[in-house]
Amino acid sequence: MADDLKTSAAHDFFTSEYSALIKTGAVLEKFLKQINRHQALYADIDGTIVGMIAFKMQSPDSAWLTLAVVDPIYRKDGIFGMLYEIFEQHLAGNGITTINSLVDTNNSAMITAMQKHGFETGFFRVSKKI
Repeated sequence: MADDLKTSAAHDFFTSEYSALIKTGAVLEKFLKQINRHQALYADIDGTIVGMIAFKMQSPDSAWLTLAVVDPIYRKDGIFGMLYEIFEQHLAGNGITTINSLVDTNNSAMITAMQKHGFETGFFRVSKKI
């Protein structure tokens, strides 16, 4: 499978050209319509996008990882790990020393994946529906 995987960098994923490439579902398309000036790294297999990491520069030495998504069919195939390694190398090569992100406390799979890649929990999010 790894031989069939291609990763590509795309800037300004907000453009209609890139939005037309998204085939992984309405949630991802909705997100892409809302973001501006994000950059993204995506993985595709045979022309179908199966995973994506989107990020935004926060300062000259830090970035926000704003989206990490992998098609459920491919979640046990190491797609996130491959994308994340390329993502981190790209940022490090451009002088970024800190990556920040927010993860829902109920998303234990993502928390585990982020910790596997060296992230530490920094604060506890609280919210209340009224």
